[in-house]
Amino acid sequence: MDYIEVKITKLIQLTILEDGESRFVCFSKLKVNDVEIEFEFTEDEWDGNKLKVKNKKGLLEEIEISDNFNYNVIEFIFTQNVPKYNVSTKINESFLLKFDKTYWEEEGILEESY
Repeated sequence: MDYIEVKITKLIQLTILEDGESRFVCFSKLKVNDVEIEFEFTEDEWDGNKLKVKNKKGLLEEIEISDNFNYNVIEFIFTQNVPKYNVSTKINESFLLKFDKTYWEEEGILEESY
């Protein structure tokens, strides 16, 4: 089985904006391999997962998670409760995640830039 290794680096402190029974919202900035992404992630029991990414104007813009490998990695970190990325993770601390390459290729999500 072929794997994709993804290096995650925390660039700013994770800020939890809301942590309720059916809704979790946080803001952070991380690096997925060499791509810096500043974002707000929402996991809502009723509305599903949403990701807003800072655009070139510095505004948060809701994007389609399924269209981009890096956005899927962010969703994975929060929906699978990756213990290596949380409030206590230090700034500039990095860790590796491994993903099944075949799955991402079959879904048509894998980009050349991973």
